[in-house]
Order: sequence, then structure tokens, then C-alpha cells
Amino acid sequence: MKKRFIILLFIFTFIHCQFYAQSVTTVNKNRISFEIDGLIIFKGMINGKEANIIWDNGFSNTTVDQTFYKKNNLKELEGKARVIDANGKKIDVNKSMLKSLEFGDILISDLSVDVVDFSVFPLKIDVILGADIINQHVWDFNFDNNEFHFSKNQITQKTTYEIPFSIGKKYNNNHTMDAYINHKPIEIQIDFGNTHEYLTVKTDSFEKVFSKKKMLTFEGWGAIGVAGIDNNDINLFLDNDYSFNLGGVNLPRKHTPYADNQDNMIYPATLGFQFFRKLGNLIIDPFSKKYKIYSSSRHIEPYSYSSFGFNLFVNEGKIIVVKIIKESDNVRKNKILVGDVIKSIDGHEVSDFKKFQEIRDYLNAKQQIKIITSTNKEIILNKENYFK
Repeated sequence: MKKRFIILLFIFTFIHCQFYAQSVTTVNKNRISFEIDGLIIFKGMINGKEANIIWDNGFSNTTVDQTFYKKNNLKELEGKARVIDANGKKIDVNKSMLKSLEFGDILISDLSVDVVDFSVFPLKIDVILGADIINQHVWDFNFDNNEFHFSKNQITQKTTYEIPFSIGKKYNNNHTMDAYINHKPIEIQIDFGNTHEYLTVKTDSFEKVFSKKKMLTFEGWGAIGVAGIDNNDINLFLDNDYSFNLGGVNLPRKHTPYADNQDNMIYPATLGFQFFRKLGNLIIDPFSKKYKIYSSSRHIEPYSYSSFGFNLFVNEGKIIVVKIIKESDNVRKNKILVGDVIKSIDGHEVSDFKKFQEIRDYLNAKQQIKIITSTNKEIILNKENYFK
């Protein structure tokens, strides 16, 4: 089970959209390889230049980075787009027109996009492919090979689960599923900008559906949104008894041991792609409106949660403690606080962690670490096991 060291939620929901004509040309290319660095990232071309593209159905509309917009003198369209970011903040953003967006066997011309400053995020992002384009194709994610294929036609596979979903019930283009937790109804947004592998539930909904048998209390930063980073205290729960029916499909308990809660959410609950990746490979079919799971052969680890007691994040050239577990002995004994700067981990400085997930992956693989604080204090920490 992957441990959580930072929550990165790309939620970008439209309140108002204005549509412009676009043309789509199909060429003949093979499957597209992607990498997972917290999010699904692949290569494409925007206006003839190579670009890093994020696949994120939590974004209602395809969005381009402000830096690219300025460097390439893109045309500004009249009016603004009003959006809601991951922390529930409403902001107005500019709109522009891309001459071309190309990836795989698609070339989209004259595409209306929104312009956002992505510098707050820990990844180099040029474009976020939003649900406006995603919902026009069937997508087949092969997580075994880290590649996807997409088509205007049905993709046939022998499936393990077929889970129905809705499009745009509350906001433009968003994917949602009707679910039952402990036999109580709840609406869940499917947002591939959510990086966890378990369920995130809005606090007021959480109290209605969970028994809160075992709990860890996190304090510190919550989500990163386009308007910036916001504090959002979170609780992580393990509940061995709860039932989970997603879109009429009863999922085995081994797939859903954890859930957490947040205040700043626009839907009652959210699931990210890591949750579906655990179940198997995935076909998303907006025409039949089903998420189809196939090749379900994932290894599910026993219920446990281990951590050094804090989450780390690289921000502005520093390794920063962004979240602590209040129940952690490491945190209490060493008086570790949110905002503390770590100079090195086992001799590795900030420049050694170039990708968003590298610190998390490094800590996941370790049972003991030595950190040096900004005051040159040396601390040796052993990993703590929770929910045993």
C-alpha cells in the first residue's frame, strides 16, 4: 500500500463555459506511453511544440499554462472563465485559442482553452487535458505497461467490473458515480487529479457514513489548487466493517480499507485513478457511460499504514514538512512542526529529488532515516506502523 506524503488534488470545475468551433483530425499512430508521477503524464504537441500533458477528468475544460501562453503570444479571447479549484476557491481565468493540440492519433485545431498559472504545482505542466476532450473518446488504460489507447469506437475486453457513471450532473463534464457506503447513499466524483488510492469524503458526509473506529489525525497543508496551497486538516480512518457499493457493484473489502475526510470539497466524496489502478486495467467509455475494469490481478497488501509521522514536499527549493500526524511518537518526541525545513534525508538534499513522487517513494522504501533540520539537528527516525 502506498503511503501518503502529500495530497495533490487538481480539481478545476467550470461554472460557466463558452464554446468555440474546433476541428478534429485523425492520423494513424500507436498507443501512447505515459508515466505516473502522482498524476498521469504523457507527451504531446501544442502549437507544434513538445508539451507535457496531464490527463485529468477533474478539469472540466482543457487548460494551458500561463507561461506557455505568454511566451507564444497566444490570442486572448473575450470574457473570463469562472472556476473552482481544489480548495473550493472561485477564481476568474483568461481564455485563449490553441492553433493545434496533438497527441497519439488526434490533431485538434482551433481549441478554446483556459489559461492558468501552474507554477504552484510541483510538476512541469504545459497542458491539462480536460474532460471536454476526454468525454469525446473511449480510453483504455493499461497500467501494467503504462500506456493508453483511445478510440471513437467501443473497445472490447473481458471485464471484471462494469461501473456506470454520469457526466455533468452538477458541473460541466465531470464524472460522478452513485455509491452506497454502509448502505447510505453518497455521490462520488471521479477525479484523476486526486493522487490517493483510497476514498476522500467531505467532512459533513463522512460523519454520516463511517464509524470512525481507528483514526489518525493529520495537521497541515491539504490540497494544492490553482489559487495556491491551503491548510486543510484531515483525518485518516481504517474501518474493517464498512460496505462499499459503487454504481451498483459491490467491491471487495480488500480494495477499500481506508478513507479520509476534508472540508474543502465540492462533491460529497472523490476517488482518483490510483483507486481504479488497484482494481486492474481500466476502460473509460463515455458513450456507454461505464468504467470497465479488466485484468484484475493486483496484489492488495494487508491492512496497515506506516509513516515516519510527517509528509514532506519540495517547494521553492526546500524540503518542507507539510503535514504531521498528531498521534506520531516521532513527531511528539522530536517536536516536528508543520513548516519545518529539512536540509537532507540520509545525505540527500533537495536537488536529489527532481520528481514530485521521489520523496514519497524514497520514504516508502525505508524503515529508518536520518534527517538534518535547518538548525543542523540530526534526528534518526524509525518508521511507525498504524492500524495493525
